[in-house]
Amino acid sequence: MRFGSVEAFSRLEGRLIDLIYASLVDETAWGDFLREIAACTPNGQSTLFFHDQLRATGTISLSHGIDPEFQRLYPHYAPKNLWMQNLHKRPVGLGVRSEYMTPFKDVERSEYYQELLQPFGIQSGIGITLQKSGTQNFMLSVIGAAQDEVIEQRAADMLTHLAPHLTRVFTLYRRIPERSPTVVLAQSLSAFEVGVLTVGSGKSIRWSNEAARALLAKGDGIGVDPAGRIRMENDDLEAALLKMLDPIPSDDAAARTVTGYIRRRAGSAPPLKVMLANSGRSLVERYFAGPTVIMLLDARRSQRSVSPGQLVSWFNLTPREAEIAMDLADGLPLRAIADKRGISHETVRIHLKHIFAKVGVRRQTELVTRILRMDVDSNSE
Repeated sequence: MRFGSVEAFSRLEGRLIDLIYASLVDETAWGDFLREIAACTPNGQSTLFFHDQLRATGTISLSHGIDPEFQRLYPHYAPKNLWMQNLHKRPVGLGVRSEYMTPFKDVERSEYYQELLQPFGIQSGIGITLQKSGTQNFMLSVIGAAQDEVIEQRAADMLTHLAPHLTRVFTLYRRIPERSPTVVLAQSLSAFEVGVLTVGSGKSIRWSNEAARALLAKGDGIGVDPAGRIRMENDDLEAALLKMLDPIPSDDAAARTVTGYIRRRAGSAPPLKVMLANSGRSLVERYFAGPTVIMLLDARRSQRSVSPGQLVSWFNLTPREAEIAMDLADGLPLRAIADKRGISHETVRIHLKHIFAKVGVRRQTELVTRILRMDVDSNSE
């Protein structure tokens, strides 16, 4: 676009609003949105990102034009980001210039500018806080070379006009049902007396099946507190759940799967097996809807009677294919299986295609159902 004119910004704003709503049905359009909005500043680079002011941490979730090295370095420099120091004073939904956040004369003397911004040609920017959750801030920023103050203010005003539409996206994403294949697969376990629930920010329960609700209602080792948050009498599982729900996760949290046991007070009841797994949500869903963790609660006394060796014999699977099939039956997401087996995610997908062909199924849910039914049949003999 040609910088400066009110008409040019008005046309850009209209295209961006169209892209916001298109992105709700086609997630690839978020890349188009970020590319278009980056055009409002010279050398424009755009990002949707988090910043937690209390912890002074931040991470770039989605971006356009930002150098991969900048993204890699940003978490280290996030605590030194002077543009974030007055974040608590900034109203939600108001687009502002970087000069409003912190004067450039202060920024240019800082380590943040000299070691991170300046090497990548960044001198100014515009930004807006789209939503706050406690001390966590969800923001949209466009950074780049310096430009005329009047033009920069027009760009900031455009962000203000876009804010109600982007806020609506947060609301819609948090209302729509879970759509990831991992969640659908976990829900299929309902038929086999395995409790399944999905947990979101603040340990709030988003969805649960009948078996999970029954276990929670008993309150024996696991339950729900008065605020509607999941609670477990296992400190390690509690800590792991909080780590996986962190919107600014550690390097291993996104793909991590954790299994533990909760001892129950009822003397004859076996320990409750609990598995926590990342839901497999896309980066877009994770940004707008927040992280989601799947919890599988297995109170069954018997051990699995179907073995990998039997799957090799019955379906002519290779030993590795049989292991992967059993991992799926245990509720592990594909990325967690890859980590467990020390292979790539793509290799797991290739094995899965071979498994489908040999077992005669088309979907993960059909494969898991087949194995679990065999397990039930074996236990009943």
